[in-house]
Amino acid sequence: MRRGLIVLIVMVLLGVACGTPAQGGPVAESPEVTCANADLTVVVGSNGQRILEDQPDGTKGLLSLFKEKTGLTVCAYPMEASEAVELKASLLSKAPADFLSGQPMAFMFDSNLFADGLNEQAFVGNSVVGVWLKESSVNRLGLQKGTPLSMAQYANLMETGQLKIVTAPAYVSTPALMMFFQTLSSFYGPYNQLSIDQVQNQEAIDYGKRIYDHYVRSETSSSAAIDMVLNDTQGLFDGVVGYESSFLGKGGINAGRGEPFVFFYFDPSVISTVTLGRLQLEGTTYLEAYKLFSQFVSSEEGQIYISGTGVRPQKDVVDLSTDLYKPEWGLTLSPAVTYAAPPTYSVASLAMDIYRDYYKRAKVVKVLIDVSPSTFQLPQMTVVVDTPEGPKEETVWRIQAMDMALQKITSPDWLSANKLTPGQNDVFEYYFFSTETSQLVTSSTGSNTTVARDRLHYFMGPSTGNWDSNRFGMTTINELNGFMSGGTAIFDASGIMLSSIESDFDPQKDYYIVILTDGEDTSSTIRGSDFYDQWNAFAGKTNVTVIGIAFGTEGASIDAEFTARFGGHTYHGNNDAELIEAFEQIIGR
Repeated sequence: MRRGLIVLIVMVLLGVACGTPAQGGPVAESPEVTCANADLTVVVGSNGQRILEDQPDGTKGLLSLFKEKTGLTVCAYPMEASEAVELKASLLSKAPADFLSGQPMAFMFDSNLFADGLNEQAFVGNSVVGVWLKESSVNRLGLQKGTPLSMAQYANLMETGQLKIVTAPAYVSTPALMMFFQTLSSFYGPYNQLSIDQVQNQEAIDYGKRIYDHYVRSETSSSAAIDMVLNDTQGLFDGVVGYESSFLGKGGINAGRGEPFVFFYFDPSVISTVTLGRLQLEGTTYLEAYKLFSQFVSSEEGQIYISGTGVRPQKDVVDLSTDLYKPEWGLTLSPAVTYAAPPTYSVASLAMDIYRDYYKRAKVVKVLIDVSPSTFQLPQMTVVVDTPEGPKEETVWRIQAMDMALQKITSPDWLSANKLTPGQNDVFEYYFFSTETSQLVTSSTGSNTTVARDRLHYFMGPSTGNWDSNRFGMTTINELNGFMSGGTAIFDASGIMLSSIESDFDPQKDYYIVILTDGEDTSSTIRGSDFYDQWNAFAGKTNVTVIGIAFGTEGASIDAEFTARFGGHTYHGNNDAELIEAFEQIIGR
């Protein structure tokens, strides 16, 4: 079993991908440390370097603060712009880039380099965000080009339904989420004064709900959100939310494609998210160093530092590349210099929890669990089991490792302890599949997961010790209408789940098809392309996301390219712990 994980830190920091210089002169050099003897190496862009390393005025950076607390040395490796493409390709192939010389490292870079298969954890960072409105909508509302639209004005237009804005679907990592919270804060006043008590106020919750109802989810990415507005011939949408950099250059929103758009930024600028993640490679020493470093970066102390250091004034953001901005776009090129002042991490974190529980549309998650014979055939895998004497390694079948993971993610106590409580109206349905697909095995709604946990364990257990394939086979035959383990028909099972969604579709809900498999498709009557065609022909497809979890396999049938077509991701796991991490991302969506 691969015990170690090399880590990957992905931070959504505007400007890293653009290679923009940090403000305030050159970045001060860290104490002389070679990456060869560091406890962890972090590959960074210019803005990441600014946050990590000591400042020219003598202010200690995150690396120095981290060393004071832990005694561990983290080395910052500056990444050249020419290395970005190579780095992205290496991450997608799960192998170190050549320029890294095979060293296990951590990374800090812009979301444009986001790699599939990461275990993600989001927290607050900073960026400039705005809304791009159709010129016809600007004229209809009597807005003025070049005049900043205040957050209070925007919130009022959204609350009253005068604007319908398109946003990308992955709310936890998009500017739309942060703009949404800023509209919530406008209920009280300045964003930086938003408190824990206020975000829990029922009036604020109701206010935010009225605004959220006028956001429209795009099919996949921010690019898809832009295309929805550009291709809108029926006048359904007024605009799209995004970073201003998303709309510049040859592929920008005003690149000669249809009706012009006007960009309205907000003052102060809206916070974005920063995402932590790790990629599975070797090196337990680096994993431990990463865990401590990630805990420090996401602590309130680390967040306050990032909030004060990682923000650039709007004037400089605009002036960085004035040649890209067209006067007819309505941009004010010399706005007042204003620093963003996001709330502390603890407040934003709680606001995200409340968003999930109250604002976010209920989700229906249909989990397909592969129980083909390969899940209880050699090779086995090693898992770590908690015992009264301490952690103990045991060798189990893959179906037992899946059972162990499912026991945790369906445990109310475990979910609560890990702050992963499902939304109050979220439904999780569990199905077995092999050559055939079973009837519903069990389901849960909200935090009431105990029945689902016990039912799954009844079929799939015990998690350790002797496991009887004959008992499993007879139990599924007797209790699941003759279901038998055979081949692996991934696409047939997925098509059945989609058909069930179509037959009982509610446009106010989000749907997820989660495919958990230890192998490739061997016996479907349809191809993956046929399943995609079925999804693509469904009028409600933008509400349906497909997610893959390749467990102990490369997962060629459900690789990143395949699931990305459905707006999803493919996660990889080689033991129960990594399987749990994949489910954490799904529960927290």
